[in-house]
Formats: sequence, structure tokens, C-alpha cells
Amino acid sequence: MTKNLTLFGFNLRQLSLWCGLAIVAAVLSAPTGALGEEPPPPVKKSRSGICHDAKSPWYATTTQFEAFETLKKCIDSGGRLPKGAGAPPQAIVKKSKSGICHDSSSPYYGQTTNYEPFNSMADCIASGGRRPK
Repeated sequence: MTKNLTLFGFNLRQLSLWCGLAIVAAVLSAPTGALGEEPPPPVKKSRSGICHDAKSPWYATTTQFEAFETLKKCIDSGGRLPKGAGAPPQAIVKKSKSGICHDSSSPYYGQTTNYEPFNSMADCIASGGRRPK
């Protein structure tokens, strides 16, 4: 006859089973980044001001750099793409210094040169901008 071991009135076998199930559930419900996935490699801005993402042929040889999360952030900091690389992505929505959000259908879109870029009208408005009258 086996003796049931207890701890604070709980059967230890059942307690260890429940703890194991709780650990498995916690691991399975963890965000994917928490399970060891690597974040994307940084964009490197070289000392000469050239922005290299992981696709650049000079990425691996660029050892002295300032790291950025995205190519856009690197370019916005004053960096540039390597010669022969494609043009940086254009702003879809431009928020003028007066806070007006212009998309490509606005008659002032082309004239708006001093602006903050946004990927959508919703993002521009959420930042405090407004639609043109």
C-alpha cells in the first residue's frame, strides 16, 4: 500500500501534475518573441552616412555604425541609401507644419514640402493632424 504524500492538505502527485500543466500553458501562450525568435537585424548607418539594411552587399563589412530599427528611421536621421539602391519609400500622407494632413488626392500634396510623413490618413489624424477643408 502506497502512502499519499501531502503538502498543506494537497496531494503532491496531483499538485505536481497541475504545476506541469500550468508551465506548459504559460509557454504555449507566450508571445512569439519571448520564445527565442531573433529581432530583425538593425539597419546600420555607417560613419559616412550610408544606411545599410541586411540586404545590402556591404552590410556585413560595415562594422562602425549607428543602429536603427528601420531604413526609414536611418534616412530620416540624415542618412542616405547606397548609390544604385532604389529610392526610399515615399510618404503616402504628408502632415504640414500647420497640422493639415494631405494625401495624394489633395491639391496641395505636391506643394507640401516641409512635412512629417505618415503611412495613412488615420495615422496622420491620430497624431493630431486634421483633414484639409
